[in-house]
Amino acid sequence: MKFGSDNEAPVRPEIMAAIEAANTDAVPSYGEDSITESLKPAYSQLFETELNIEPIATGTAANAIALSQIIPRYGAIVCHARAHILLHECGAPEFFSGGKLIPVAGEDGKMKPELLQRALHHATETRYHSNHIAAVSLTQATEYGTVYTGQEIRQIADITHESGAMLHMDGARFANALVFSGCTPAEMTWKAGVDILTLGSSKNGTLNAEAIITFNPDLNLGLKHRLKQSGHLASKSRYLSAQLLAYVEKNRWLDWAQEANQMARMMYDGLKSCPDIQVALPVEANFLVVRISQARAEQLLSAGVRFYPWHERAGHYRLVLSNQNTAEDVDAFLAVLKTLSANQ
Repeated sequence: MKFGSDNEAPVRPEIMAAIEAANTDAVPSYGEDSITESLKPAYSQLFETELNIEPIATGTAANAIALSQIIPRYGAIVCHARAHILLHECGAPEFFSGGKLIPVAGEDGKMKPELLQRALHHATETRYHSNHIAAVSLTQATEYGTVYTGQEIRQIADITHESGAMLHMDGARFANALVFSGCTPAEMTWKAGVDILTLGSSKNGTLNAEAIITFNPDLNLGLKHRLKQSGHLASKSRYLSAQLLAYVEKNRWLDWAQEANQMARMMYDGLKSCPDIQVALPVEANFLVVRISQARAEQLLSAGVRFYPWHERAGHYRLVLSNQNTAEDVDAFLAVLKTLSANQ
């Protein structure tokens, strides 16, 4: 009954096998090996367009470096008020870019277009007295577990591009969003106006493989130098690349995301008959935000359930499902809840 984070789940056996298969002989370093060189054609085919992909070991580094690539040092990045890049990356995007993060509100974790327009207008109106907004960042799926539709992304992209800024997507749970929406990778990114994508995979089965994907060749200028300068150009990148290739092979990434989403949906359906827990937000990806009394939360923790308080409000908690959770895990959690309710 471990629902603290999908980061806690073990690595999928297929990924470990891919790492082992890459560990055979001496090969050129710093991305000049055949495995890393095969990333670009494989992902270009997957996203239905010519792109550039750079493997990187952590999501924080991927977000920070991707954003630093698209804004000047006097620039600013608009993001949601609860965005991971704002609250949970220790200032890395600002440290690497030299810019400023500007939060805007939005229900269910989604940025409101009218508030984005207001922020962009204010920066233009005040000219050089305010930071120049050079980027907008969306999280997909959001920190609330909700998913932007392709139409919603396009609306925000249009507003962003009209102001001369670029659109970044933090795709920490990109695969979970894809399987919920039914979009293709292309429809959720460049076809909707996304300029640069941070593709996450560690939450969905890999060991330590994330990626920066650019859809505009102009954005690649100096990117490898930036990776090297920041300490994130891996000498043995074949091990990162092997994971990213195995991840999407045979549609594994979508299957694994679907498994996690299904477990979240199963838990949601089971909670409908538990009156002392209410699901607070739509369940669209692989986690639930629920309202629980402090007493009940303490009882669940004592019973061995692992979960965390949600940052937004007191009495709200987050239950995260991974592709390693099973129906038995969910059933055990629901059984504990029913026992506690019956004994109150």
